[in-house]
Amino acid sequence: MRKNDRTSKKVRALGETGSVQNQLRYELYTEAFDRIKRGNEQGNYFEVVSLVDSIITDRLNSLIQHIRKDEDDDYEHQSIGSMVQIFFSEIKERNFDIDPDYKKLISDIYQTWVQDRNFVAHSFVVVTNANKIKNKEDRLEILKRCAISGEEYAKEVTRRTDTIIRDMYRP
Repeated sequence: MRKNDRTSKKVRALGETGSVQNQLRYELYTEAFDRIKRGNEQGNYFEVVSLVDSIITDRLNSLIQHIRKDEDDDYEHQSIGSMVQIFFSEIKERNFDIDPDYKKLISDIYQTWVQDRNFVAHSFVVVTNANKIKNKEDRLEILKRCAISGEEYAKEVTRRTDTIIRDMYRP
């Protein structure tokens, strides 16, 4: 889990009140949540899974940046699985007090949703000895389940992460 200078091109741009990056994030999140809603309604599940992955990863990355706010270095953008591992490592290493329900939410996402997401993203059309018993309908059901549960996870992670970050700066 590689760290770089905060200005490195692979590091998430820090959120700053009134900044260009925060305005862009607002626009992108609005678009993403609209597309997720429409995507699930229209059965565009691959797009939904991709957007959910991006949102959850970014929210975790943002929280980690706030936890590490006094550091000069930062983590490069990571996959969702790596970002979850970094999150748990950082809160443990820093003895950061975080809501147990939030930790459980992230753990549940890692144990269930990330597994489905990995199958959808990397193995949907790949037939291995381990997954050859999954027919097309089985695979489509995993895809749909991943997209539908992902929409709820993205909303919940966004809501809770934003609350945690706001609370960090309250006197």
